[in-house]
Amino acid sequence: MSNVCVFGAGAIGGHLAARLAHAGHRVHVVARGAHLAAMRERGLRLLLPQQEILAKVEATADPREIGAVDVVLVTLKANAIVSTAPALVDLAKRTRAIAFVTNGIPWWYGMGRVPALSSTASECIDPAGLTQAIPADRVVGAVAYSPNTVVAPGVVRCAATTSRFEIGPATAAGGAATQAVHELLEGAGITAPVDADIRTRVWRKLAFNVAISPVSTLTGGGNQQVTADPVLHRLCADLMRETAAAAAAQGERVTLDESVLDPGKLSPHKPSMLQDLEAGRPLETESILRAVQVLARDAGVATPQLDVVTALVEMRARTRS
Repeated sequence: MSNVCVFGAGAIGGHLAARLAHAGHRVHVVARGAHLAAMRERGLRLLLPQQEILAKVEATADPREIGAVDVVLVTLKANAIVSTAPALVDLAKRTRAIAFVTNGIPWWYGMGRVPALSSTASECIDPAGLTQAIPADRVVGAVAYSPNTVVAPGVVRCAATTSRFEIGPATAAGGAATQAVHELLEGAGITAPVDADIRTRVWRKLAFNVAISPVSTLTGGGNQQVTADPVLHRLCADLMRETAAAAAAQGERVTLDESVLDPGKLSPHKPSMLQDLEAGRPLETESILRAVQVLARDAGVATPQLDVVTALVEMRARTRS
């Protein structure tokens, strides 16, 4: 049995916490509000298409209450990293592996990277300065393919029959930490393939997120609805190509597969950015949209469609009722 902390037990974090607790691990979750109160009182429920899991977790709002743990899984939205940075640095001192399951360009993207990122890109991607504060050999990157929604306090629903969490070390020094996360997840029946080139995996997922998330957020339509419209489908494809061009300029080889935009292959699931808009939460525009713009501009790559939809999404967020 491992001792695990899931920091940010919302949709993705709730999924992982429930699965790990169900597999027999001791799971601490850091959450807040009604979701935290429900987990304390009734446990954590995960609704899967063919199974329902009711898991007992140790829930707290204060990560300082958690002692040493084997693995930390950080499933916070990227825009929450700055405010929780001191707690993350503290937790990193008490674990051998800290994995970040976040959307967009992650804070650790420039860690150990040659050539180094520009100061503008570094400030955009890692505003909290975690690159200098958390030991590189403990940092693991993770890319989630698991459509989850918090449907009620203490209750998470997953729309897919299978979920996958691709993981890899932020630097070459993180091999042991990556192996620890891999063994933990796979041992709980969670598919977690390891890729030493995790940055390419980040860009591959990001190309899809940039294509779908802003368009969905602006229209209110889910993945399937947005891509079924011919005009919006073309816009999504253009956004995907611009993201791939930005990745290529950064030395990442992202093979485009526009078949992922086939509405017949997608569920009506709402992207997390649209969920955040509807719930009145801050949007992850910095890590998903702005970071791509900054990296593209550093390399002299034009992103005309991305520039327009980013401005529209940010205005939509400012003017929502």
